[in-house]
Amino acid sequence: MAAAGLSNDAFYRHFPSKDALVAAILEDGTQRLGDYVAHRWASPEPGRPVRRWVAGVMAQADDDIAATTLAVLWNAGAGRPGAPGSAAGPIAVPLQPALRALGSTAPELDATLVAHACVGRLGQHLYAGTTPGPDEVEHLVAFALATATARVDGAPPASSE
Repeated sequence: MAAAGLSNDAFYRHFPSKDALVAAILEDGTQRLGDYVAHRWASPEPGRPVRRWVAGVMAQADDDIAATTLAVLWNAGAGRPGAPGSAAGPIAVPLQPALRALGSTAPELDATLVAHACVGRLGQHLYAGTTPGPDEVEHLVAFALATATARVDGAPPASSE
């Protein structure tokens, strides 16, 4: 802390507990991942935002950032049954407009389901120390696009946003 110019007292005034520090790190990591994904998906082509979103999420398994991403997912509870949090929720938000534009009747639900699938698969790669190949990314893109255009009897009504 001395290298950062902080005293112990200042640090503990800002983070009253270890849990508060972990929560702040988790919030920052999730926000960074969400910002990165949102930046990648901006495009006027209907399916391109989804493709960029999936590629952006799966790129978090790259060697240079995998350890950081794994720490964020671990602390968010991804991959741990019964854990209270998940990084999938916040990163699903930028996907909603793209799915809506593709015809999703439930873009919030569809984005959440796609995000959970992608973050879950990302977690598997991170824990195994592997990276997804292009075929896997394309499969996830196809899954996301199919989710946007799926019609299910009894599906929730479209959002009134």
